[in-house]
Parts: sequence; structure tokens; C-alpha cells
Amino acid sequence: MCIPTYRYERDYLLRHRRGAGYPPPNAIQGLKTLKLFRNWGSRGCRSVVRPIKVIVTNRNRQNRQVEARKHTRVEILRQWFNLPSLLLSNVTSLTNKMDELIVTVRSTRADIVAITEAWQIVPEMCMMQDFQLFHLRSERRGGGVAVYCRSTLSPSHFPLAVPPGMEALWVYE
Repeated sequence: MCIPTYRYERDYLLRHRRGAGYPPPNAIQGLKTLKLFRNWGSRGCRSVVRPIKVIVTNRNRQNRQVEARKHTRVEILRQWFNLPSLLLSNVTSLTNKMDELIVTVRSTRADIVAITEAWQIVPEMCMMQDFQLFHLRSERRGGGVAVYCRSTLSPSHFPLAVPPGMEALWVYE
């Protein structure tokens, strides 16, 4: 079996990389003979299962082409662990987006919600039912971090020394 070889110059490939033009007909014909290029149509023949041909060498060093074995799907039962789910968000002013955050937390069923760019937080306005709020903001403009933890996790603030200019909030169960 003779495999066609194609040679292209660098300028030709760079021109086609930028999207200028289409490969020459002899290249397309070569790809079609190798069954690497097909016009699939609108559905892309997704429903058709095509066997993959593999060249196998036996003990006598003779090559033959066979179909690859079909893989059987193995279903593994999921094991659910009691791990909390986490939602991380950069909200840019939490007090303005509290309603949206509550809806998002309810729909994702998040247990821990970490928020960056919370800006100034008014705890009375930023409370969520069944969640405990921890927040920190340095004296600089912008910034601020907040962590909402589900009350069933019994969270506590962990006072850890943080270098100046950095905002970090540590919470543990």
C-alpha cells in the first residue's frame, strides 16, 4: 500500500493558517483516499458508528487489518461523600447583588460561598437564612472578602496573621 506524501512550503502553510484560501484539490483528494476528510453534512453522521481499522502483526510477522474491539461501557456506582459544595464569586459590591446571590446559592445548593470584591458590607443587609457570615475588609479602596458557611457545618473564624496589603479570611469547621 503506497501512502501519498505531501510537502508544503512554510509560507503556504502560514497563509492557510490565517484562513486565506482552501487546500489544493490534490491535498483534499489525498485526504479523502486516506478517509481523513469527508463532507459530513448537517448532522455530521453522529448516529453512525464506524469501526476503527487496526493493523495487527501475528507471530509470522504478517500484517493484517482488523476491526478494533468494541469497548463495553462499565458503570461504576457513585459513592456520595458528605463533602460540602463550594461557590466562589467575584461580585463587586455585595450589598447591591444580595438578591441575585441568594437565588444563585439556593439553585446551586452551595454549602460554602466565598466572595471576593465584596466591598463595604452591612451585616444586617447581607444576611442569608441558614448561613453564617464572616467578612473582612482592609482600609484601602475596593476589596473585601466574605464567606458564607451553612450553619449546619458549625463554622468558626480562625484568627490567622496575614501580611499587610493582603485580605485573607480563614474559617474552619
